[in-house]
Amino acid sequence: ITRHTLAHTRTPPAQAKPFDTTQTMGGLVYSNYGSIDSAEFIFDINRDDSRNHDYNIAGIASYNAFGASVTNAYAHGHVDIFQENNAFVRLSGIVGTGPGKMENVRNETSFNVTAYNVELAGIARATGRVVNCANTGDIKANSWGYLQRIAGIVLTNEVLVDSCSNSGNIHFAYSSSLGADSVAMAGIVALNFGGGVVKNVLNEGRILMEDISREGNYPSRYGIGGIVGLNWGLVDSTENGKPVLHECPNFYNECEYSHVETARSTFSIGGVSGKNFGELKNSKNLGRVAGFTNVGGVAGLSDSLLENVNNRGPVYGISVSYEHYAYTNTTEPYVGGIAGRCNVVEGAYNEAPIFYGYAAQKKSSHIGGVCGNLKGSMNQAYNIGDIYSEDNVDSSFVAGIVA
Repeated sequence: ITRHTLAHTRTPPAQAKPFDTTQTMGGLVYSNYGSIDSAEFIFDINRDDSRNHDYNIAGIASYNAFGASVTNAYAHGHVDIFQENNAFVRLSGIVGTGPGKMENVRNETSFNVTAYNVELAGIARATGRVVNCANTGDIKANSWGYLQRIAGIVLTNEVLVDSCSNSGNIHFAYSSSLGADSVAMAGIVALNFGGGVVKNVLNEGRILMEDISREGNYPSRYGIGGIVGLNWGLVDSTENGKPVLHECPNFYNECEYSHVETARSTFSIGGVSGKNFGELKNSKNLGRVAGFTNVGGVAGLSDSLLENVNNRGPVYGISVSYEHYAYTNTTEPYVGGIAGRCNVVEGAYNEAPIFYGYAAQKKSSHIGGVCGNLKGSMNQAYNIGDIYSEDNVDSSFVAGIVA
């Protein structure tokens, strides 16, 4: 896996100047049914909006139709939006949606959004085929709604994301929850659906989700990963190099008191994939991973295949950080060097330490050097990482391979 440096002309034939806009638009064209090549767009958006409407903005084209293409395109600048009503803010650096292809595209735009619901992507929200792309823009969001999708490259993929990299940091601050909500967040693809392929990609941007209300009202369902948030397709030949964290940028110093008391809570966070229901192969994680309930160096929860995967980043199952702690009353924590919960494992190697601590926990914890729990089969799995566990529940389980 290599970093992708794309050469773009600063003054290409098609260039848009800074603009300020509202609601729905594409920076150069609204709908693209042909080909756009060698284009640059400069974002310059500052909005403090009290009106109840959605924003749908893309740098090059709002819609990229079947058979259409965007190549050698480049976007940069900044977007700052504060939308105080119950509306969506949907932003992407290059293309909004559409089945058309993209190749050799780059986004350096920084997003800073406060809104009820957010869908933010460095390259595209939904697209067909994306090859050789890079995002370096940071994405920061503050949301209190029921649906949040954030990714460095693409939000939803059903075709192909190949040879792409993200080095932009992603910071999602969640301020409240009604309990019927979900988060999908990742360095590359938030949701990789069946038929979707993500391969030869690299994430080097830190991913952080934190509760800023200090009330512990977390989303009831989430998948957060360095590469993909939730996977139903194929993830192959990928690498995550930066931390993937729920709430704690500096584990022992900045955790806040938090409650995790909802039985429906399905938190899953992993260095490569938050939740895996497809195939995850030939991938490795180098970054620190920290979270609640389902936590793994490669996948938080894997209900399908993990093959030839490797973890080298320390894994923290957070329940305590001195006087600042979180606790689980209704959900059993599963923490593993490779995955919190596993189904089928064919070749897995954990080289990093695993840390787990308790506070006022009432449920058993399952801490494993490879998997916290295994419901299927395992072959050629190894662990050389130390396990550090402090637990006040007598029925909890700790093991070098599978708890």
